[in-house]
Amino acid sequence: MNCIISNYTLDKEISLDIQSKLQNISSLTSLDLIITSISNITNNGGHITIVGNFGTNAYFPQARVLTDGDFCGLVTFNATALICSIRAGYEITTHNISVTRSGQEGFGNLNVVPPVDDCGANSLCNSNGRCYHARCQCFNGYNGFYCESKIDSGVVVLPDDHYPSPTVVTTTGFLFKFNVIAVQELDPLGEIVDEVITNQWNYSVTSNSTLTTHSYMISRPGQSTTIEATIDYSSLERSIKFAGITTIYQAQSLKLMIALKQWNFQDKLNIIRVIMESEFEAEKKEKSECGDEDEAVSDIGIDSITDNMKFVKVTYGDKAFYGRFLPFAMADKRSVAVENRVLNITTVSNTTKAYISMTLPYCDQQCIIDPDFSLLIDTGASEVTCKSKEKSKAWLIATVVVVVSVVLIAAAITAYMLSKKIAKQKREHRNMQQKLQKFASGQ
Repeated sequence: MNCIISNYTLDKEISLDIQSKLQNISSLTSLDLIITSISNITNNGGHITIVGNFGTNAYFPQARVLTDGDFCGLVTFNATALICSIRAGYEITTHNISVTRSGQEGFGNLNVVPPVDDCGANSLCNSNGRCYHARCQCFNGYNGFYCESKIDSGVVVLPDDHYPSPTVVTTTGFLFKFNVIAVQELDPLGEIVDEVITNQWNYSVTSNSTLTTHSYMISRPGQSTTIEATIDYSSLERSIKFAGITTIYQAQSLKLMIALKQWNFQDKLNIIRVIMESEFEAEKKEKSECGDEDEAVSDIGIDSITDNMKFVKVTYGDKAFYGRFLPFAMADKRSVAVENRVLNITTVSNTTKAYISMTLPYCDQQCIIDPDFSLLIDTGASEVTCKSKEKSKAWLIATVVVVVSVVLIAAAITAYMLSKKIAKQKREHRNMQQKLQKFASGQ
């Protein structure tokens, strides 16, 4: 059937009532889809708002990034705005976005920008590095999240041929070590639905004049799933690109790579969590300038926007164990956001143990996580006064001396994670409704 609508314009929808002897149909004309704006986003990913004339009768609008064809997960929409979720890890540049609704397609530009500057006072990285894409890249010989400390070059790495748990010893008697102790699959409520306790590894080692690599692997019986841990360290500084971010690995720093291959997920909505244990120990206590014995001070860097852990630093006297955790991982060759959390820290005498989790979304073929660790010398330790030391004790984490198993850790944090997830979802729902109301009112 053909019909002519008089006084038809392209700037508003027209209501149509079609009647026949069999049925009556009410509909609206569909305008050409025009995207007027797309909000910026950092490479940490998150929600974007796409403004356009979606209409009051839009059918399931969708947006996707043309760079890789990934869809922007639909969150909500109305006649004038669409809110969807972009994954983390896109390159910091302009990407083309395609939006479809009711059989029509529109286009716009998505600007992926650096995250909020996190390079310390005046973005100077303590004058021991440079600020690159809002994060410090330290000069040779320095490390720490803000390049505040020197790397202790007088270390010996003692590998373990049973576990990915090397021991790093200094000439002054300090040591630290870390270990991958479990891999868990969690459902959307945070319950453990599958778990591998990583205590039976196959081991091999390769080395040359500057680089030593220790490789560990676990194969699940009757499955194609493998868990691989690779630990390497070099006598030279290295620049390595991972998940779209170029990271400087200083000489003598330990680089750990954890790869999960062909994990048999019970559901695609589930996530994977890797749990690590790290330990920092001093052989004897030393007297500080204040006449008392030094205490281990734990400093945990948390991103104020994503609530993600950036680093853990445990300082004892002028020595510090430092672990850096990237905000991204790789899932099936794509960069995705990873949640880094401290599950528990205990300090007994001169030994500090920390349990750390790294959580990332479903992956079909391979997931890769890439943290690194160093033993540092605190270059500002000699400037610490008795008064400032009292203030620094505010950083100490209250601990209880308990023996904590992986299962107990998981049980203890499940309720906490669930309550935070529910609260976060409520906040996001309120914010999205406010945004849509704003666009609907034309403000």
